Amino acid sequence: MNVKLIFFSFIFLFFFTTSKAQHKQDSLLHLLISTHSKPDSNRVITLCELAFTYSNMDSVIFYGQKAKLLSEKLDFDKGKGRAFWLLGMANYYIENIDSAEYYLAQALIYSQRANDALALGRIYNSSANIANYLGNPGYAIELYFRSLEFKERLNDSFEEAITLNNIANLFYQQQDYGKAKEYYTRSYSKRKDANGLSSGLMLHADMADNFVKLKMLDSARHYLLAGRRLSSTSEDFLGITDIYGAEVNYQHALGNSDSAIYYAKLGLGIAIQSESEDRETLFRITLAKHYNEKKEFEIGYTFADDACKLSRKLGRINYLKEATLQRSIGLEGLGKIDQSFQLFKFYKVLSDCTMNNQIRNTVLAKDYEYQLEKASLIEENKRIELQSKLSQEKEFTAFAFISLIVVSIFSFFLYRNFKLKKKSNEELLKKQSDIIKMNQENCQSK
Repeated sequence: MNVKLIFFSFIFLFFFTTSKAQHKQDSLLHLLISTHSKPDSNRVITLCELAFTYSNMDSVIFYGQKAKLLSEKLDFDKGKGRAFWLLGMANYYIENIDSAEYYLAQALIYSQRANDALALGRIYNSSANIANYLGNPGYAIELYFRSLEFKERLNDSFEEAITLNNIANLFYQQQDYGKAKEYYTRSYSKRKDANGLSSGLMLHADMADNFVKLKMLDSARHYLLAGRRLSSTSEDFLGITDIYGAEVNYQHALGNSDSAIYYAKLGLGIAIQSESEDRETLFRITLAKHYNEKKEFEIGYTFADDACKLSRKLGRINYLKEATLQRSIGLEGLGKIDQSFQLFKFYKVLSDCTMNNQIRNTVLAKDYEYQLEKASLIEENKRIELQSKLSQEKEFTAFAFISLIVVSIFSFFLYRNFKLKKKSNEELLKKQSDIIKMNQENCQSK
């Protein structure tokens, strides 16, 4: 699944602005403290609501586990269903798919027993996300509409908006842009009706992004301009990063690479300031991609490398996959072909959405990448040794050939000298013999 779709589904789900989320968390924590001595079903629901306010998956899992344990102690089916859904949803967002499927299956059993329409609507929505992630869009759309059916019974505009947005994303993936536009618009309308719970900045950013995806850039610009006006007087830093993220996508669609980088850097700065490591990671991946496209590979590699470290810290396989691809592209651009190829092999491993928990945890611990890098180094050393051996053999062959030529020339001159000397000796002996013969003849004539 596209990393941007996962990211914005994640951001869309946790809709509170920083101040509202903090206020909600403080109220629920205060309620938990005041009811500490009363381990009843209301406390389970409070724990579930508290977990739902967090965008950090570790916190969601922490409070979800507490709710699960307490609901099991009380044998409270409604609480079990909601707690298991939270754990399933959180594991999906960190791409721990087999655990997510297990928790959601348990959640469905308990929520059906309790006839909890809210939980059932959420469970079917999360199950549809997983089906789509695993490449089964037909089953996913069936589950999304089943989710929507339960949520419409509740008359909860925001819950309906979540599922409507996911349906729109799925139609966009299938390139059915007419239906995608219809469901994005319906989602937008429901979010506006959600009693102001949704961040105005996030709302405008999401709609701008949706219209950029649909290549309706005039409509995207309309929402961006409205978002910019809101951001000029807003203290919602996370909402402002969403506007910058939408601006990056808009500028990229226009072909303005430098402007896209400019807004990505602004977004990165605010993400760091607001301590949003999730958004910081996405902006670093975005910058890596744009710099690699500009063939500024060293800068692109640096942003991608930082994004990889953050992805591991967050436990986000989908971010790690995209950052690894950009690292591979950067290394290839820098001429480090072997290292680039090894990272691309790692990217292909990360792209396998069926990986189990053991492989996933090994990947996040960097052991697998280390093994690939180690194998790459061993392979490189073998290649260098082989080249050295071949070079030595070539040098020896050349030396032997030259030596043979030298010896041949030397032997030729020795042989030539020997022949000349032999001929001279023969001529000398003949002259001596002639002289002796002449002397003998002279003696006889006397």
